[in-house]
Amino acid sequence: MATGVSVLLGLVLFLEQRTQAQEGVPSIWAEPGSLVPHGSAVTIVCRIPPGVTQLRLYHVETKLWRDRDPQGAPEVAQFSLQQVTHNQAGTYHCEYWTEGLPSGQNDPLELVVTGMYKEKPSLTAEPGPQVASGGQVTLLCHTTYSYDVFTLCRDRAASLSQKCSHQTHSSFLMSPVSPAHGGTYRCYFSSRNRPHLWSLPSDPLDLLVTGPPSPLVVGVSAAAAVLLGVCLLLLGLCLCRHRGQRRARRRVTDGGTKSPVWDVSSSPASDVQRGDADDTEHREHGQLDTQAPAAGGPQEVTYVQLHPRTLTRTVGPLLSRAPQDGSTQPCVYATLTSP
Repeated sequence: MATGVSVLLGLVLFLEQRTQAQEGVPSIWAEPGSLVPHGSAVTIVCRIPPGVTQLRLYHVETKLWRDRDPQGAPEVAQFSLQQVTHNQAGTYHCEYWTEGLPSGQNDPLELVVTGMYKEKPSLTAEPGPQVASGGQVTLLCHTTYSYDVFTLCRDRAASLSQKCSHQTHSSFLMSPVSPAHGGTYRCYFSSRNRPHLWSLPSDPLDLLVTGPPSPLVVGVSAAAAVLLGVCLLLLGLCLCRHRGQRRARRRVTDGGTKSPVWDVSSSPASDVQRGDADDTEHREHGQLDTQAPAAGGPQEVTYVQLHPRTLTRTVGPLLSRAPQDGSTQPCVYATLTSP
């Protein structure tokens, strides 16, 4: 009767342990991690199911174990290993007894000792440590000599199966890359015959994965570009209008207030020729009004009085085209009409 109850209790404990493992609760782990530098200390922790009366930490490679008598049914039990060497590397698991009968064992823990080789690898990224999401990148583990196994680990975690990848060549291709691939990586090398003895870790490599731009940022950028284009268009229109106004004012100024000035030559004939040339130039530029003055309208004449040193302009009443008698200074007159 007692034996049947013990077997039934052990089965219940085993099923409960499996349920905890499926829920993501580890039944055995190492602190500070399962990658242990040579000569340092590590603590192996076992989670104890309810009702366990005896606990054993078992090392598969050496077939050695350590027993522990749980007191007060603690939730976990700890086993400390000091100055770890290659002899402590390997596979560990915890075994349970209830009322003197075995009730099961947990999942194994792979304990790795690093620094067992003199050479230290180096890790690089091709084409570079920064890659866009959806692209690809190759992490290369460089060594002087050839080795059997290369291992790439992301961060430093207790579980090697989830954070490390093993293969027989030194290039690790990631494609397509997602933001989940970002992080800190290190690589190791080892021998196929002694898989729990690794080299020193390479220097860390930070892989940065850049995602596509946010739709909000794209929308804001497009709106800013459209607004800038509208502003440039309005500025161009304003400049064109301003230039047109300046040209119109210049035409009005040249045609309405600016009087032609003829150069003085030694003969009156040259004066007439130069005046005709200036009239032609003004006609070409549209600045000379050729319409006859309206009948009865006011008339003005602009005449130029020439002097050897000074040149003055006077606007006065209409004068006769013929020079008055008794004039002592030569004058040339040009009759203009106001519009």
